[in-house]
Amino acid sequence: MLNALLLTMVAIYDFIPYIYIVFAIIFFEGLCGGSIYVNVFYLISQHFRGAEKEFCLGATSQAYGIGITLSGVCGIFYTPFLKDMRKEHKV
Repeated sequence: MLNALLLTMVAIYDFIPYIYIVFAIIFFEGLCGGSIYVNVFYLISQHFRGAEKEFCLGATSQAYGIGITLSGVCGIFYTPFLKDMRKEHKV
């Protein structure tokens, strides 16, 4: 949530002087997301057996895909809002 808030503020107020700093923040966010993804599947494989394990892996994969889809849909509606906010705060 802190990354999302920070990058939203950067999109509106443009206070980070170099795009490479934003790239570093996005890279860090990708590392966090990837480690969560890997650890969840590892924990499922360690704590469940048989059909229960298969169900948990399928449900987690489906939830992960739905989360990505919903974030993309939210981004479609959020981008115009950020553009309008940026216009209001331009000096």
